[in-house]
Amino acid sequence: MQCPHCSGLCASVDTICPTCRHSLGKGLTQAKLANLTAVIFAVLMIAFIVHTNMSRPPRRDEMTAVNITNAPFIGGSLVVGRVVGWLLGALVCRS
Repeated sequence: MQCPHCSGLCASVDTICPTCRHSLGKGLTQAKLANLTAVIFAVLMIAFIVHTNMSRPPRRDEMTAVNITNAPFIGGSLVVGRVVGWLLGALVCRS
Protein backbone atom coordinates (compact mmCIF):
# COMPACT_ATOMS: atom_id res chain seq x y z
CA MET A 1 0.00 0.00 0.00
CA GLN A 2 1.00 3.62 -0.43
CA CYS A 3 1.20 6.31 2.20
CA PRO A 4 -1.40 9.03 1.52
CA HIS A 5 1.01 11.72 2.78
CA CYS A 6 4.31 10.97 1.02
CA SER A 7 3.39 8.14 -1.41
CA GLY A 8 6.01 5.92 0.20
CA LEU A 9 5.56 2.15 0.18
CA CYS A 10 4.17 0.64 3.37
CA ALA A 11 3.13 -2.82 4.47
CA SER A 12 -0.59 -3.35 5.00
CA VAL A 13 0.00 -4.08 8.71
CA ASP A 14 1.98 -0.88 9.37
CA THR A 15 0.33 1.68 11.63
CA ILE A 16 2.76 4.48 10.72
CA CYS A 17 4.61 5.20 7.49
CA PRO A 18 8.30 4.19 7.76
CA THR A 19 9.30 7.10 5.49
CA CYS A 20 7.45 10.13 6.85
CA ARG A 21 6.28 8.76 10.24
CA HIS A 22 2.64 9.85 9.71
CA SER A 23 -0.15 7.69 11.07
CA LEU A 24 -1.83 5.54 8.46
CA GLY A 25 -5.12 5.74 10.38
CA LYS A 26 -6.52 2.23 10.47
CA GLY A 27 -9.89 3.61 11.64
CA LEU A 28 -12.64 1.79 13.45
CA THR A 29 -12.17 -1.96 13.78
CA GLN A 30 -14.72 -4.64 14.55
CA ALA A 31 -13.27 -5.22 18.03
CA LYS A 32 -13.33 -1.51 18.91
CA LEU A 33 -16.94 -1.20 17.79
CA ALA A 34 -17.95 -4.30 19.75
CA ASN A 35 -16.32 -2.98 22.93
CA LEU A 36 -17.86 0.45 22.48
CA THR A 37 -21.39 -0.86 22.02
CA ALA A 38 -20.98 -3.23 24.98
CA VAL A 39 -20.04 -0.32 27.24
CA ILE A 40 -22.91 1.79 25.88
CA PHE A 41 -25.43 -1.01 26.52
CA ALA A 42 -24.13 -1.55 30.07
CA VAL A 43 -24.21 2.18 30.90
CA LEU A 44 -27.75 2.45 29.55
CA MET A 45 -28.81 -0.51 31.71
CA ILE A 46 -27.22 1.08 34.79
CA ALA A 47 -29.00 4.36 34.04
CA PHE A 48 -32.31 2.53 33.63
CA ILE A 49 -31.82 0.66 36.91
CA VAL A 50 -30.89 3.82 38.78
CA HIS A 51 -33.90 5.63 37.34
CA THR A 52 -36.35 2.87 38.30
CA ASN A 53 -34.95 2.51 41.83
CA MET A 54 -35.03 6.22 42.70
CA SER A 55 -38.74 6.23 43.51
CA ARG A 56 -38.39 5.27 47.17
CA PRO A 57 -35.55 4.51 49.56
CA PRO A 58 -35.36 0.72 50.03
CA ARG A 59 -34.64 -1.13 53.24
CA ARG A 60 -31.25 -2.76 53.73
CA ASP A 61 -32.37 -6.34 52.99
CA GLU A 62 -34.36 -5.09 50.01
CA MET A 63 -31.32 -3.22 48.70
CA THR A 64 -29.18 -6.38 48.85
CA ALA A 65 -31.78 -8.33 46.87
CA VAL A 66 -32.05 -5.54 44.30
CA ASN A 67 -28.27 -5.40 43.84
CA ILE A 68 -28.00 -9.18 43.48
CA THR A 69 -30.75 -9.07 40.88
CA ASN A 70 -29.33 -6.11 38.96
CA ALA A 71 -25.83 -7.52 38.50
CA PRO A 72 -26.90 -10.26 36.03
CA PHE A 73 -29.00 -7.73 34.10
CA ILE A 74 -26.02 -5.42 33.70
CA GLY A 75 -23.78 -8.34 32.70
CA GLY A 76 -26.40 -9.57 30.25
CA SER A 77 -26.70 -6.16 28.64
CA LEU A 78 -22.91 -6.08 28.33
CA VAL A 79 -22.94 -9.42 26.49
CA VAL A 80 -25.85 -8.38 24.24
CA GLY A 81 -24.06 -5.11 23.45
CA ARG A 82 -20.90 -6.99 22.56
CA VAL A 83 -22.76 -9.30 20.19
CA VAL A 84 -24.63 -6.41 18.57
CA GLY A 85 -21.38 -4.47 18.19
CA TRP A 86 -19.62 -7.49 16.70
CA LEU A 87 -22.43 -7.91 14.15
CA LEU A 88 -22.42 -4.19 13.31
CA GLY A 89 -18.64 -4.29 12.98
CA ALA A 90 -18.87 -7.19 10.55
CA LEU A 91 -21.20 -5.11 8.37
CA VAL A 92 -19.61 -1.67 8.70
CA CYS A 93 -15.89 -1.93 9.41
CA ARG A 94 -13.21 -2.67 6.93
CA SER A 95 -10.84 -5.47 7.92
